Amino acid sequence: MSQQRSTRDTAEHLHLGIIPKDGRVHFWEDRGEIRFGYAKRYRNRELKLSGSVPKDIQRRDARVIRAHAAQIVRAWWRKHRTEIDRFDAYEAHPDFPVTTKDRGVVLTGRIVSAVNSTLRVRLETPYTGERHIEYRWASAMAGHFIFTKSGEFSADAIATAKYLLVEIYRKEQHRERHRDTIALADRLNRNSMAPRTPSPTSR
Repeated sequence: MSQQRSTRDTAEHLHLGIIPKDGRVHFWEDRGEIRFGYAKRYRNRELKLSGSVPKDIQRRDARVIRAHAAQIVRAWWRKHRTEIDRFDAYEAHPDFPVTTKDRGVVLTGRIVSAVNSTLRVRLETPYTGERHIEYRWASAMAGHFIFTKSGEFSADAIATAKYLLVEIYRKEQHRERHRDTIALADRLNRNSMAPRTPSPTSR
């Protein structure tokens, strides 16, 4: 039974892999059964659906078979589009609170965005500022993702957000403590002139 299921899964994968994303339902035969598949790209995601036609419907004409598959596809598409739209809206504006401590000082902030695999964090007290970090291929290979499979922020993402709060806090604290020196360096750079140096031909 497991070997039969494995063979069917392989055939299903091959069929779904070649289904054109042209908005049409595609049909094929598998062990005397009519199966169908549908593929579509939506908001940078590739969505795929497969299903089988019950024997009682398969015995009827092509119009009924197509209508059966189309009905399933429409319900599936509405469900997935709604889920994607809802997740994308949350990803863009999660407003997820984060709190941590640095040397006894309580830092509060929030995750303000997680779009395009980029975790953006804002420190709100005792200073304000933002930083971000990108979760790219290397992160995925290490098993680190911003979201869990259920759509919640992962433990790694929350730990990273706390780390970024500390980094923002220390940077702003340094800036406040050395404000006058930083301002002086800025003024020196604005009024800086190239020093006169001897020409290579001069003696």
